[in-house]
Amino acid sequence: MNIVIFAGGTGSISLQRGMYRALEACLDGIDTKIIVNAYDNGLSTGTVRAVMGGRILGPSDVRKNQATRLSLLKPGSPWLDFLGRRFSCDAAVAFDTCIGEVNKLAGKLDSQGPCEVLTHAIETYFSFPAAGTVKYDDFSLANIIYAGLCASHDFSLRNAAKVMAAAMGIPDNVLLNDDAPLYLGAITKAGRRVYDEGDIVAWSNEHDPFADVFFIDAAGKDAHPELCVEAWKAILDADLVILSSGTPWSSLIPTYASIGFREAIAQSKAAVVMIMNRCPDKDSLGQSGSDLIEVLVPKYFDPGRLHVLADRNSHPDFLQLATSARDKVASFTLSELSSVETPTHQHDPAKLAHAVGSVYFADYMRSDIFVFDYDDTLCSRERSQLQRTNRANVNGIACLNALTKVAICTGNSVSAIDLRADTDVVTVEQLNGHAKLHVFADGGVNEYLIHAVTPRRDDNGDLNPERCISPDALLPADGPYSAPALVSALERVGIPREMISIRGNAIIAIRPVERRDRAAVIGLARRIVNGSDLQVREVGTTTIEICKPALSKSVAVKHLFSPARGHARMTYVGDELECGNDQDIGDLSRETSGIKCLHVRSPAKTAYFIRTLTSHLNGHARG
Repeated sequence: MNIVIFAGGTGSISLQRGMYRALEACLDGIDTKIIVNAYDNGLSTGTVRAVMGGRILGPSDVRKNQATRLSLLKPGSPWLDFLGRRFSCDAAVAFDTCIGEVNKLAGKLDSQGPCEVLTHAIETYFSFPAAGTVKYDDFSLANIIYAGLCASHDFSLRNAAKVMAAAMGIPDNVLLNDDAPLYLGAITKAGRRVYDEGDIVAWSNEHDPFADVFFIDAAGKDAHPELCVEAWKAILDADLVILSSGTPWSSLIPTYASIGFREAIAQSKAAVVMIMNRCPDKDSLGQSGSDLIEVLVPKYFDPGRLHVLADRNSHPDFLQLATSARDKVASFTLSELSSVETPTHQHDPAKLAHAVGSVYFADYMRSDIFVFDYDDTLCSRERSQLQRTNRANVNGIACLNALTKVAICTGNSVSAIDLRADTDVVTVEQLNGHAKLHVFADGGVNEYLIHAVTPRRDDNGDLNPERCISPDALLPADGPYSAPALVSALERVGIPREMISIRGNAIIAIRPVERRDRAAVIGLARRIVNGSDLQVREVGTTTIEICKPALSKSVAVKHLFSPARGHARMTYVGDELECGNDQDIGDLSRETSGIKCLHVRSPAKTAYFIRTLTSHLNGHARG
C-alpha cells in the first residue's frame, strides 16, 4: 500500500508517528513517502543558502523529516542527537567545532564511513569564502552538512537527502516537490507582497491575511516550481494521499502551487485526506478552515476531492465549514484527535491514524456482512512474502468474526488456505463463543465452516464441505469430462501431475504456467474439452482453469446478499475487481444497490481496513 504525506517541517510528526505505529511497525508492504518543499530561508537555513550564493534550497524541512523517520525506525540512534546539535562560536573556530562534533559521533557508530561523508561535507561548505564571514550563533550543525552535500552533488538538495539517508541507514522516503533553488514570497489580500519566507511564517496579521504565493530565483526574477517526476510518480502510485497539518502559507501551499501538482492529483486514483490544524498558525491568523478550503479548491484540487478531517477540540474556526466550503469537499469529519494532555498545536498520533483510516474506508465500514477474497487480498499468493501482514490478516479475520458477520470467498481449494489464528492474539475461549468462519471455496461454489483455531479435517487432509450452493457449476461425476478423466488427459499430453489440482470437483487448475507456455497449454486444454460445455480460462498470472461457464464467485456473493436475512449491505474486498475472478463481483456491485467493493492491490491495504473496521466495531460495542 502506497501512502503519500504532504508535509512541512514538524507539522506532520504526530501523523507520521501514528501511521508508522499503526501500520509499518507491525505490517509488511506499506510504503510511505513524504513530499516537502524547501523554501525555508530563515535563521541558519537562510545563512547556508546565502553562503552558497543562493544555489541551494533550504535543508531544514528535509532534515526534520528524515530525523522523524529515523526516530521511528531507530529511536536510540546517536544520529538523532547529532541532527539536532546546535552551536555558537566565532567563524574562525567554526570548522574545528563542526569536525569535533563529527568525531564525537564517530565514537558512537560501528562504521566510520558515514563520518567520512560528513567530514567531506563540512570541508566543502567551509571552502566557500562566505562561510568565514558568518556569525555562528545558535547555528544548526546539520544545515552545514546538508549544504556541503548539496554543493558536492550538483547543488542538489535531493541528492544530499539521498546521501544522508544512506549514511543513517534509513529509507530514502523524503522527496522534494522541486529541486530548483527558488525563494518563496506571498501576496496578502490587500495586495501587499512579502518577499521573505521568515516574514511569512511570522506574519500574524489577521486583518490582511495571505491570498496567494509567488516565487523568485536568486537573481530576484519571477520563477515557478515544477513538480518533479519523482513526486509526480509517487502521487500517481498512491492509494492514499494525506495533506498534513502545518503552516499553510509557508509549508504546504507552496508545494500545491508547483506546476503539474493539480494535474498529478487529478490523475491519481488515491483518496485525498486533509488534516485541519487545531488552531491558526501565525501565517494564517484570521483565516478559518472554510477560508483555507476556498483557497485550495478549485485552484489546486477538484471540487469534491478532499476529505477534510478536524479535531473536536479545535479552535472554533476549525470546527465546521461554511456552506460554500462544505459544497467544495467530499466530506467533513469531526473526530477526537487529541486528549487533554495533547499540546495545543498537535494531534494525538494514535487517534489521528485511526481517524484517517475511518475517513479513508468510510464507504465500506457500514455493512451487515464483510466478504474477503483470499489470495493477494488476505494473504500473499507467495506465502514467503508479507509474512507479518499475512498473519495480521488471519488474526484480524478471527477478531472480526467475533464482532460481525464475515465470510471468505476464494477461487482456490479450501486446503490451500490457512485461517488458523494465533491463540496468543485471539483466545480459543473467545472463538468458541462465536460462529465458525464461512468459507466459499473451489471458485466460490462449495461452502465450508471452519473453526479459526483448529479446523476439522478428514483423513485425506481436506475439509468437508457443508454444501454446494451451485450444483450446476460442478464437473460431471463420470465420463470423459469428469475430474479424474480430465486429469488423465492432461497428463497424457505432458502436463506434470504436480501442476494439476482438483478444486472441490468444480475446477481443474493448472499452475504455475509460465507466460511463454500459456498459449500452448490453453490450446491443449481446449482440445481436450472440445465437445463439452466446459471452458478454459486464464486466472491471475500463473493459473489456467477448466470449469463450467456457470462457475463464478459472484454466486457466493448473491447467496450471502440477502436483505430478508438482514444482509442488506455488503462489503466485498478483493484484488481482481477489474479483471480476474473478482470481476463478476465488481460488475454485480455496479448493478446491485447495497453491495460495495473495496479494491486492494495487496494484503497490506486489507490489513489497514481490518484494523480500522475492528477498532470501529469495538468502539460501537463499548458504546
